[in-house]
Amino acid sequence: MNKEIVTVGQIEVDMTSSMAEPDFNHLPLLTTRDLVLFPGVTIPISLGREFSRELAKMAADRHIYIGVVAQTDPEVEFPTDQLCDYGVIAEVVKVLEIPDDKTTAIVRAHGKFKILDVRSMGTIQGALEATVKPIKETKARMTDKEMVALVSTVKDTAVKIVKKTTEAPPEMILNIVDISDPTLLINLIATHMPLPISAKTEILATPRIKERAYRLLTNMARSEQMLDIAQSIHDRTRQKISEQQRNVFLQQQLESIREELYGDEGPDADAANLRKKAAELDMPEPVVKIFERELSKLSRYAPQSPDYSVQLSYLELLTDLPWGKNDAPVSDIAHAREVLDADHFGLEKVKERILEQIAMLISAPSSHAPIICLVGPPGVGKTSLGQSIATALGRKYRRVALGGLHDAAAPAIR
Repeated sequence: MNKEIVTVGQIEVDMTSSMAEPDFNHLPLLTTRDLVLFPGVTIPISLGREFSRELAKMAADRHIYIGVVAQTDPEVEFPTDQLCDYGVIAEVVKVLEIPDDKTTAIVRAHGKFKILDVRSMGTIQGALEATVKPIKETKARMTDKEMVALVSTVKDTAVKIVKKTTEAPPEMILNIVDISDPTLLINLIATHMPLPISAKTEILATPRIKERAYRLLTNMARSEQMLDIAQSIHDRTRQKISEQQRNVFLQQQLESIREELYGDEGPDADAANLRKKAAELDMPEPVVKIFERELSKLSRYAPQSPDYSVQLSYLELLTDLPWGKNDAPVSDIAHAREVLDADHFGLEKVKERILEQIAMLISAPSSHAPIICLVGPPGVGKTSLGQSIATALGRKYRRVALGGLHDAAAPAIR
């Protein structure tokens, strides 16, 4: 008798065996969580459940056939009827005890069957047996040009998917290239492809190999498309992370350069002082956001540049303003008229308009009154009118230079 030696991974297994005829009325079932096995495929199966280990050892010792069928719900520990309708008749060629209390069974699949009835197996607690109906499958004809092209496309697509995913074993590429039997090739690819259990079960239920190849190719094309989308998302995410890491690195380098150039003085020192002053103020939330935004701009300017001085002046102005501090308003319009008449002779129309504005502020303090704009050449009394308005309202007078430009002829800020 010639021995048939098959290499599974790094293990050489003697496939020569004398098996008894399978008992289709009492076929022991080896249930798998995430594996749909196809006819003709030899594969190692990791056995994690005790009843699965006992069943595999019994089948190997007694040289009896078992059924390998996938669970519809992989989370069920002791399945009863949560099984797919189709499975394969298989022989347990060898059971290997691996360190760390792990057991692996080398299983070789033969024909396909359909489950008719499932029940508990009396000899092994937790294991199942079934009454099954064997199903004969047709073989692929390589004289069919369409079948030749179909097999070639399935093979090429499988190689692409194996290269893109870690779920399929990388050595599968060598197995695909070496196999000349189209039926075995289709079944091997269907076994190892990372497809949903429901999709694999539909492929297994398909009797004709040509139709099975079409179903397999359709699911593989969808899987490849999803892998491409996932890879595209991964690449974009990795690019964003790389840009963030680059920005952090450059920011650290910039801080080191500034420290060497300016020591404890410079943008960092100014920013720290401004932030300390702002923390003591009762700034509104919108102002806080603007302050932080402008403060970040300050850190990007060189202290010698004109922009730095303008930006620093603006931030100092924000921190100098009396946020949250309001003077008690004056509600006497007669007092306002007396102040304006005492400080200015004539200018009746101007003073009348100012009194209208003050009256509006007194009657509706929360309203948004228009801003008065005084226009005229130097020396006509614009600044003094502003000082009089502040006195009439009982407010402090502040002069703010527009754009950082000061008028040398103007009085000092009071």
